[in-house]
Amino acid sequence: MLNDIKESNELLEIFDDQCLIWWNKKGLINIIHDIINKYFDKSSNTYNISIQFKMSIQSLLDRPKELLELISDCLKPKTIEKKTFGEVFTPMDFINNKMLKDIEDYWLTNKNENIWTNEKLTWYDPASGMGNYPIAIYYKLMEGLKNKIPNEEQRKKHIIEKQLYMGELNKKNCFVIKQIFNINNEYNLNLYEGNTLNIKTNEVFGITTFDIIIGNPPYNEELTSVGAKPLYNKFIEYYVNKCNLLSFIVPSRWFAGGKGLDKFRDMMINRTDILYIKHYDDACKIFGNRISIEGGVNYFLIDKDYNGLCDYNGSKVKFNTFDVILDSKYYGIINKFINNNKITDLYLGRYFGIESNDKNLTNDDKLIKCYVSQQKGFIKYIDKKFVKKEYNFFKVITAEANGSAGCFGNKFIGNPNEVHTGSYISFKVSNENEAKSLLSYMKCKLPNFMLSLRKISQHINESVCKWIPLPPLNKEWIDEEVYKYFKLSEDEIKLIKETKISGYNDIKPINENEPKIIKDRRKQYYLIGDKLYKIKKDKSQGKLFGSYIDGKIIEESTNIINDKSKSKNNKEVNIIENNEILTVSKK
Repeated sequence: MLNDIKESNELLEIFDDQCLIWWNKKGLINIIHDIINKYFDKSSNTYNISIQFKMSIQSLLDRPKELLELISDCLKPKTIEKKTFGEVFTPMDFINNKMLKDIEDYWLTNKNENIWTNEKLTWYDPASGMGNYPIAIYYKLMEGLKNKIPNEEQRKKHIIEKQLYMGELNKKNCFVIKQIFNINNEYNLNLYEGNTLNIKTNEVFGITTFDIIIGNPPYNEELTSVGAKPLYNKFIEYYVNKCNLLSFIVPSRWFAGGKGLDKFRDMMINRTDILYIKHYDDACKIFGNRISIEGGVNYFLIDKDYNGLCDYNGSKVKFNTFDVILDSKYYGIINKFINNNKITDLYLGRYFGIESNDKNLTNDDKLIKCYVSQQKGFIKYIDKKFVKKEYNFFKVITAEANGSAGCFGNKFIGNPNEVHTGSYISFKVSNENEAKSLLSYMKCKLPNFMLSLRKISQHINESVCKWIPLPPLNKEWIDEEVYKYFKLSEDEIKLIKETKISGYNDIKPINENEPKIIKDRRKQYYLIGDKLYKIKKDKSQGKLFGSYIDGKIIEESTNIINDKSKSKNNKEVNIIENNEILTVSKK
């Protein structure tokens, strides 16, 4: 096999490109060839498998079951290719039973025709990967065109040369596509190798407007860099006017804009030709557990001849009603709070301009206390001369980033003469009672529900908080009193209660006859007064763990600090995030 690569300029170029991706080096063919000759036993099982693999790819297009198994099991993009090319592998089952099935149903309803019996339609995937979408389309057309083109070889040739069009940047993927569709070079394969955001399709394929463009475009320009720029929006913008039907599966991050997506979002929400958008909060349901996409994913269908409301997960929606895309069932409750005071009236955000890696942060507790990230130890200190903003007031502090959770993260009260880094945002209040009131409110379902409607990334900022109404800060709030104060109807309360918010645990009413339990991730503690005790296996009270004050778990541990000739005990405080009060019965 390596000899074949050395003798083929095309294969050698692909091999060098892959070596550059995997090991950041080219020109390794001779070294690898020598290693294989020296150490690879031709009688080994591994050698036999490699030969069988090479032979099995021959004419696999005529053996669909084996080909689909090969694609699913062996030809998925590797992790480094996902990072380099932004590839996300789309399962064949999802392509067939969701995206293509929905197009098939729509075509049958509106054209009164089985789309797979139309031999004139052109299908184009501008980011083909290893050919998942074209392969799925090919098999459906081979079945659907049996009556119009009875001869199997003629039918195959017609589909490959007249109906399927592909584009792909990755040379290895292009090679695989050629092996699948045209291993013997007997067809005029419509495959463009290169950047399909620059392609002139009329010059390359002789087609200006395709009937259907479909696929899974790369999601980011550079997945290896922090804050990578989105790329999928550029594919939509480039191809939306080059076809009659456009269907892509892309991240739903654009629903809320940001990261250079604001203009794109405005373009999308003002369109009236989007037939449907099908959104999945959890991308793992499509791509498997190894793929995590904040904000979820969606696939859509744009029809240039359609003019009307969009079907968003089963509800007809006018997208430009709000500045984020939502199910219309939430419109009423959002409008209810339009004229209310908002929590953003108190918003300070990353107010103090201090970052967790600020060189002025120290462990000198004679200075001003500064809350830093949990990874940095949670509490540091800083000289007041480095704090440029006023800080002598009570504040409620919460994590600036809370991952994929749709709610507020760790929340606690910051006292006067305390500040925080950019790992947190805060809300300014007048006194300690107001701070306790706001903290209790931020634990309730309603504010977290309203936050979740706008939170599409890990970050929490003023825009994400802008729909959260603000009650009077004159009491400690629970859900029932919040609903009563805002005069929510039974249907509105039901909607809030039935909406699952990722990362949010509903706080159950406390029964005074039951012991209070504080839950922190997988650990639980009995709360007695303001003290936390470990829970033994038999549910009895264990040793003292720490305290629970103002919504904070404070772990007490004793460290020995050596100071030359003397030592002293120092109580070190660690605060644990994401805790909630629960109640259980002892057994």
